[in-house]
Amino acid sequence: MLGNLAATSFRLALLFLVGREVASQLGSQGIVVMGQLQNLLTLGLALASQALQPGIQQALGSARPEQVSERSSWALLSGQILALLSGLVVLQLSTSGAIYLPPQMHAAAWMLVPGLMAMAMMGNLQAIASGTGRLRRLNLFIALSGPLQALWLYFWIHGGLQGLVPGVLLFGLVALPLALWLMPPFPLQVPRRAQWKEQARLWAPLAAMGSVVAVLSPYKLILFRETILAQGVEVAGNWQAAVRITDLLFATWSMAFTTWALPKLSGPEHARPKFGKLSFGPLGGLALAGSIAVAAPWILDVAYVGRFPGALPVLRLQCFAEFVQSCTMPLGLILIARRSARVFAGLEFAGAIAQIALVRVLVPQFGPIGAPIAICIESTAYFAVALWFVRRKGPVQE
Repeated sequence: MLGNLAATSFRLALLFLVGREVASQLGSQGIVVMGQLQNLLTLGLALASQALQPGIQQALGSARPEQVSERSSWALLSGQILALLSGLVVLQLSTSGAIYLPPQMHAAAWMLVPGLMAMAMMGNLQAIASGTGRLRRLNLFIALSGPLQALWLYFWIHGGLQGLVPGVLLFGLVALPLALWLMPPFPLQVPRRAQWKEQARLWAPLAAMGSVVAVLSPYKLILFRETILAQGVEVAGNWQAAVRITDLLFATWSMAFTTWALPKLSGPEHARPKFGKLSFGPLGGLALAGSIAVAAPWILDVAYVGRFPGALPVLRLQCFAEFVQSCTMPLGLILIARRSARVFAGLEFAGAIAQIALVRVLVPQFGPIGAPIAICIESTAYFAVALWFVRRKGPVQE
C-alpha cells in the first residue's frame, strides 16, 4: 500500500503543476471546463473500467491459477466493447449542448472515443495487476506515467480551451504502450461459447453494482456544477478549484487503500484484514483532511497562483466532508467483497439522490459551501446504514 501511495503521490504532484498552468493560462473558465472534462471522462469510463475494476480485483484475488487467463481475457474484452459504446454516448452529450462545454471545443470532441478506449484498457490492466498481486509493476507504471501525463497536458494547454480535449482524453493513447509493456496480462484466450454463461454469472452482479456507482459519481458532480454555475462562473470556479484539490488528494489515498484492501478481503478467510487494519482508511483520511485544512491558503496559492482566494472556505469544509466519506470506505469494500451487490448499489444510489437534493436546497442559501455541507449530511447517514448491514455478518461469497 505504501508503494502505491508513493507512486500515486508523485503523479499527483505533477497534476498540481498542470492545474497551476490551467489557472494561469485559462482562468476560472479553464478550471470549470477541465472539471467538466474530467466528469465526462469518468462518465465514459464508468461502465468500461470503473464498474469492472472492483469485480476484476475481487475475481482475480479469489481465482485459481488456471482461471487467471480466462478472467483477464473476459475483463479486457468486455471493457473495450463497453468503452466504444460509452465513448459514442459521451461524444453525443458533449456536442449536443446537453451539458456545459464551450462551442470551440466541439471540433475536437471526436477524440473522446479513441481516448476513452485506450484509458479503459489501461485502467483494466491496472486492476488485473492489482488483483494478481503484481503491485511492483503497477506502482512503477503509475510513477513513470506521471511525467508523461504532465508533459502531454502542458503541451495541449497552451492551445487554449480547445487544447484541453486532446490534453485530457488522449493521454491514454500515449500511456497505453507503457502499460502493455509493464503490466502485460497473463496469456489471453478467446472465451469459448460454453464459458460465456459462467463468466456472465461471475461478472454480472459485480458489474451491475459498479455501474451504478461509477455512473452516479460523475453525473452527480455534473448536476452539482450546473447548480453552482447558476451562482456565476467565478463562484463555480472557486468551488471547482477546491474540489479538484480534494479529489486529487483523497482519490490518491482511496486508490492506494482499495488496491491493498479489496483483493485481501476477497481472498481466503484467514488472510482477510480485520477492522483494526481497515481503520487505516478513515485514519489516513483524517490525517489528510487536517493537513490540507491547515495548509489550505498555501496549497491554493501554489496550485492556482493565488487566483482563487474565495475557494478557501470551500476547501476547508470540503476536507471535512471527504473525511466523513472516507469513514464509509471500509464498509463499502466489505460489502463488495461479500458480493452484496444490491445492498451496495442501493446505498450508493440513495446517497447520490440525497446529495443532489441537498445541494439543490443548500447551494442557493449558502453558496458553494452548500455542496460540502450536503456531502457531510448524506455521508453520516450512509455510514450508519452501511454499518448496520455489515454487522449482519453475511458470509463472503467466493
